[in-house]
Amino acid sequence: PGSTPFPYPTRFRPAALQFPLLHRAVATVLIGPRSPSHVDSNVAMLNFEIPSDLWAELKAEALLPSEAPTS
Repeated sequence: PGSTPFPYPTRFRPAALQFPLLHRAVATVLIGPRSPSHVDSNVAMLNFEIPSDLWAELKAEALLPSEAPTS
């Protein structure tokens, strides 16, 4: 209840998993898989190609701070 759909064609989970890795101080994102299929899914999400303009659009919509590292 109360969730807002991610308004972009890119899937939300890959973008959410990849975003922290854009910061130079982040070396690892820990993901808690519960099964081998979750491991496969998580790897796929980390390899999913995020369109380069997504981060700029999120900043323009004030969904990300303008100073957030995105490249």
